[in-house]
Amino acid sequence: MGSSSKKPLVGVISDVKVISPHPFHIAGDKYLRALVEAADVVPIMIPALNDIMDITHWTEHLDGVFLTGAYSMVNPSLYGESKIDADFDYDDQRDNLSRALIQNMLKEDKPLFAVCRGLQDINVALGGSLHQSLHEVEGMNDHREDKNAPLAEQYADTHSVTLNEDGIMRKITGRNDILVNSLH
Repeated sequence: MGSSSKKPLVGVISDVKVISPHPFHIAGDKYLRALVEAADVVPIMIPALNDIMDITHWTEHLDGVFLTGAYSMVNPSLYGESKIDADFDYDDQRDNLSRALIQNMLKEDKPLFAVCRGLQDINVALGGSLHQSLHEVEGMNDHREDKNAPLAEQYADTHSVTLNEDGIMRKITGRNDILVNSLH
């Protein structure tokens, strides 16, 4: 603390969650803490209100955007499918916000970082599709969280990934591979 250098402002997508009876715009503490502690940036939560606000007012002032994970699923209608499980949580306001953020950040050639649901948002925004129940697809791993396990166990490193030879993560870490967790 006390550094005089200007830290980058990173917008963090908000989910809309009803905490009865009111809707709240929220982001996970683990994401905000990681941005402050590990990335040394200033996180700014972006409310999922782009139906009543111009998203460019946000993106023109941000140095980057972080698309978090979430308990909600991308609405299958956005990639041409019907919902297979009505019990899944969907967040249409986040869907609309993520599309707008992705389009604007790419247009402005600014950094966009995503994990979990955020990667799904990018995939769908760029014309991709998703498996709605990946754990049921033969040959795929089940990365769903065990809510009964302690957080330290849930978030422990579980497998290695090879970093792209020309990728920024290899440049940042100086490593060819890293241990990661693929928890959903």
